[in-house]
Amino acid sequence: LLKMRSLLTFLTVTRPSPSALRACALCASASAPSSSLTLLFSRHVRELLPKGAPHVDRFTVEASSPLGCVRRRLAERLPADVLPRLALQHGRRRLTTDSELAEVLAATRNAGATPLLKVLAPSLATLDSHAHKPAAAAPSAETAAADDVIHTAGITEQLQLLSFFVLRPDALSDGRLPLLEIQLRRLLERLGVRGTVYLAPEGINAQLCVPASALQQLAARLRDLPELDEVE
Repeated sequence: LLKMRSLLTFLTVTRPSPSALRACALCASASAPSSSLTLLFSRHVRELLPKGAPHVDRFTVEASSPLGCVRRRLAERLPADVLPRLALQHGRRRLTTDSELAEVLAATRNAGATPLLKVLAPSLATLDSHAHKPAAAAPSAETAAADDVIHTAGITEQLQLLSFFVLRPDALSDGRLPLLEIQLRRLLERLGVRGTVYLAPEGINAQLCVPASALQQLAARLRDLPELDEVE
């Protein structure tokens, strides 16, 4: 039985402007082509960032060594002994080599989008010892508000975990994303669903906790949206 706080988190990623891309070209060189990407730090990784540091990081990487650029970026912001324990994930896919990341960058670039990569800490118990605040301390309101899954009192009905990733570069645009966020938020709040939804021009990624009694209704309503008509 899961007990969840009444919370929905939406992160909408739009295409960066040309000026923004020029400003954040950390790893780009004049001679090598580059691609823009966005890093989203998971809760346990955010606890290791300097106080006040943003939880989302957008920058550019070299086409010749994109994963190396990401690792150097992480090394600037996180303790050195933590870096080997981190994992990089796009949707449900773990990225461990330059070729895998280059494949993601090429696919999203061809779709006119920027990939959203999540920085995870699989070994949570080990990472807890590096946190800036004591493990027993209650999380701040800002930290709790962005948690992927937050446990607390309030809902007693049994919840079903639901996760999906839909790649729809042909259907999503910057103009469509705000409207889609409103539609999804209304639907999920009405059915008592909690969790996180990532919206980007390349597609939709959701990790949700759904009341068991609302699962079938949610699936049917999601399929009513053109972008999610393939969700089962």
